[in-house]
Amino acid sequence: MQRSRSLSALAAILLVALAYPGAASAAPDVAKAQQFVLDGVVRVSRILRAHTEPRQRIAEKLRAEFRYGFDVPAIANFALGPARAKLTPEQKRQYMAEFEELIVQTYTSRVMHYGPRVTADINDIIRFTGHTPINDQQVMLHSRVNRKGADWVGIDWRIRSGKERYAIVDITILGISQAMLYKSEIGAVLQHNGRGADGLVDALRRKNAEIRNGK
Repeated sequence: MQRSRSLSALAAILLVALAYPGAASAAPDVAKAQQFVLDGVVRVSRILRAHTEPRQRIAEKLRAEFRYGFDVPAIANFALGPARAKLTPEQKRQYMAEFEELIVQTYTSRVMHYGPRVTADINDIIRFTGHTPINDQQVMLHSRVNRKGADWVGIDWRIRSGKERYAIVDITILGISQAMLYKSEIGAVLQHNGRGADGLVDALRRKNAEIRNGK
């Protein structure tokens, strides 16, 4: 399950999209949603700068941040699509665990690889350029992110308000939805493994082991 070139090149910057525990209203407040992303920049910049820590420690920090800042279950369900209706409770539990692990291990590797390059001030990393309301609970924040050695890159953050806090439900890079990429990858595995949910879980488990082992 290979990530796209654009995602790999911007992986470190994607890690900035993590949350703070602000109270959420019926619709996201744009200023608070922007601050939500900016606070994440500061938090994850610390993780990136601590790239020399043991891999397991970095993974633990990222797991906590992803659980706090993203609606990981919603993204996992979206990626699974209609097939989720066929899963048993145990298969769903295993799939959710391995999907989260895929995200955590992928970005742990990115931290270790891109961490040494993170030296810019927050204002030199991200600039907001506007927003688009999605519905009464979601807003899309438009931004440009500084990629060293390249032009500023357009990234959109889909933010959803909830009862307790904001959460990121998708990130779009250069017009490519990360959630849709996961959906495409999961769908391809389901289509070709011939073993349904059990085959998917096994494939995710193998992939996660490969990433942890640096393959």
